[in-house]
Amino acid sequence: MQRLVTDPAGVFIAGISASENLSQGSSSVLMWNLKNAEAPATRIDLDAQATSIAFSPDGRRLFIGCRDKTIRAFTSTSDGELERSAASGVPLSLEVVDDNTLWAGTDSGRVEPIAFRLVSRFASENSPVRLLKAIQGKLLLAASDSRVIVR
Repeated sequence: MQRLVTDPAGVFIAGISASENLSQGSSSVLMWNLKNAEAPATRIDLDAQATSIAFSPDGRRLFIGCRDKTIRAFTSTSDGELERSAASGVPLSLEVVDDNTLWAGTDSGRVEPIAFRLVSRFASENSPVRLLKAIQGKLLLAASDSRVIVR
């Protein structure tokens, strides 16, 4: 299991499964309901390798970044994919700041808001952005191999 995350209410935990299908470019995300420990994990199979995951602030959506430069939204009840958005590079880290916007840190060194429309982008000298942190809807920190950006 890689990159475990919990939703803000502590009801769900999700992780990227270290899958035997990685050589074929696909992977899975497993999600457990912590309030019902006896229930089996929900499995979300993807046609691309998962690289990052994050829950929405209300815990109702799970966002999955993939090696094909897409970010996919699912409900936490796993009713199927809700929508898909494109990023400028492979999303290595995701941080959800409100119900409509999430930030993606990519392997191309960009930190960009992903929503129904792209707003602004800023570069990090082409180093992969590996860490994002937002508090109360504002992006506060982005960290890459070459520098840390605090806003």
